[in-house]
Amino acid sequence: MNTFRQISPWRVVAASVCGTSHLKNKQLCQDAHDWQILPNNVLAIAVADGAGSASLGQVGAKIAVETAIAYLAQQEISDEILTQDMLLSDLLTQTTLVARKSVIAEAAACKHEPHDLATTLIIMLATPFLVAVSQIGDGLAVVQDSRGGLSALTVPKCGEYINETTFLTAADALNTAQIKVWREKNSQHWCTHRRTPNVSAEYGCGRTPQTVLFAFVCICRPDRR
Repeated sequence: MNTFRQISPWRVVAASVCGTSHLKNKQLCQDAHDWQILPNNVLAIAVADGAGSASLGQVGAKIAVETAIAYLAQQEISDEILTQDMLLSDLLTQTTLVARKSVIAEAAACKHEPHDLATTLIIMLATPFLVAVSQIGDGLAVVQDSRGGLSALTVPKCGEYINETTFLTAADALNTAQIKVWREKNSQHWCTHRRTPNVSAEYGCGRTPQTVLFAFVCICRPDRR
């Protein structure tokens, strides 16, 4: 699904694209994304990559992102929460837990094991001046500061073997979660996942989003006028 929506002052473009290996093997796209503009001009984004080894990885990814955004939309994300890193971290942790329970419940309803719906999950909350990220599994969240320097907020969590990582359905998933809150006025924020774009968002009337060595899942850019 590809979507574009203009919501002042956010501009959001979203897409999930089947990778070349999936096309070659005649597999469905296993990536999923969802996003929503919340009160207080908070942009909520979730992206997930269903495990290629899981028979219903694409189902797990879709349920994870939709549950995460639906849960965040029900919360009152007040100025108090946005100004306290601990409260943001708690909110992201709870959102991840709710998404995990939803995926596991779907597995049980379909008479499958949780690992059949294995998926990664990245959740982002962004305002013009902060980005808070929670990540389970591989993927990468990057911030570009006002001096142009790039810093990784999260790093890919890989196992001993190629393409091995921790999935949302794993028993120790929450113990492996990476949570980071970044604050800096006039910064640019990126959360990346996979090698095909999932969600791109720009705040205000900034310049055309730049690309680096990888494709973006989401870009949250304050107006720099």
